[in-house]
Amino acid sequence: MRRRNREIQIFSVSALDLFASAMGVFALLAVILFPYYLKSEQQFSAEAQDVRVQNQQLREEIEKLMELLKGSYLVVVLQWDTFAQDVDLHVVDPAGNEFYYEETNRDGSTFPGEDAFLTVDSRDGPGVEVWLNPTADAGEYRILANLYDREQNPENPRPRFKVYTRDEIFEIPGAVLDQQREKVEMFRLRVDGEGKITVLDSAS
Repeated sequence: MRRRNREIQIFSVSALDLFASAMGVFALLAVILFPYYLKSEQQFSAEAQDVRVQNQQLREEIEKLMELLKGSYLVVVLQWDTFAQDVDLHVVDPAGNEFYYEETNRDGSTFPGEDAFLTVDSRDGPGVEVWLNPTADAGEYRILANLYDREQNPENPRPRFKVYTRDEIFEIPGAVLDQQREKVEMFRLRVDGEGKITVLDSAS
């Protein structure tokens, strides 16, 4: 029995020596690596600060986008399929400004203070014309088409339209154009105070 107890005591001392050695090694490693831990913590703090700044910037951008989305934008696309002919798009905004090939407002000089402009003007069909307004004001917009030149093509063109808005896309068939250089109202668009857009008087 005594011998058995002695073995237990010897084992216990050995275990204590092992734990003490392990604690010593741990303490030594902690002292050696402390500057690296501190550096990593500082780097983490810097990275966390960068993330906070980026998050704040992102929140500000989202707020700006949400503010823009309270309004509306308009893109009106006119297309025609008859060859050689020249069909022109005319858009009259609520202020009475008429955008077309001679009054494009691309550089902002035609209608100062207005962001809208005619961006694409095709002169030979099949062709396309595009008017866009990034911040469409409330009111009614008149959309017209003009068969500017037949170019010896007797066919009567029938333009078609696509209207891109904040909420949806409209596909609108236009009326047949049988008279040269005569503007014909195709349809109207109404923008309400919340940016909702409604198509009025669509031609069939």
